[in-house]
Amino acid sequence: MSTRPISGPFARLSEHGLIINLAKCQFGVPVVDFLGHRVTREGRTFTAFVDHKPLALAMAMVKEPWSARQQRQLAFVSEFTTDIQHVAGKDNVVADCLSRSIVDAVNLGVDYGQMAADQASDPEVQALRAATTGLQLQEANGMCERFHRSLKVSLRAALQGDAWFDTLPWVLLGLRTAPKADLGASSAELVYGQPLHVPG
Repeated sequence: MSTRPISGPFARLSEHGLIINLAKCQFGVPVVDFLGHRVTREGRTFTAFVDHKPLALAMAMVKEPWSARQQRQLAFVSEFTTDIQHVAGKDNVVADCLSRSIVDAVNLGVDYGQMAADQASDPEVQALRAATTGLQLQEANGMCERFHRSLKVSLRAALQGDAWFDTLPWVLLGLRTAPKADLGASSAELVYGQPLHVPG
């Protein structure tokens, strides 16, 4: 236990006009009940209910086959609590809600009903629908080819074996979160209304 004098903090408080009632102060006690909460030296104890079973088992593991990043993350979590209990995703309402992106909450100011009605009455759109040749869609085909080219290059760069199907979701996430120079935003930002925070 520290034996430093506490006159210094009290002097700072009195400089700013704050007065402490010493009759209501408790010093050197291991537990304080404050505003309906029990505060201990380690902080307020609580249980974290997660839907990720390996995280619940991680604090109980004796050996550490973790990477440096996983060790940092577990050390950060353990600063708050080590009481982590697994609850299945369907039963864990809070975690289930927080792990889903709510697309309906994004309001980009687009009236899709009006857009569909405008497209139905637009003569250029009707001409494209009626056309039998794909020449009018050269610009769209070029965009598709550019995306496929960047997808192929990214997939080759990230691939470390034959299991390209395991790498594909991460490559697509990277492409969707990368800002586009002509738009000034990523495609994910345009869909969700804010940039995605990806791990790593």
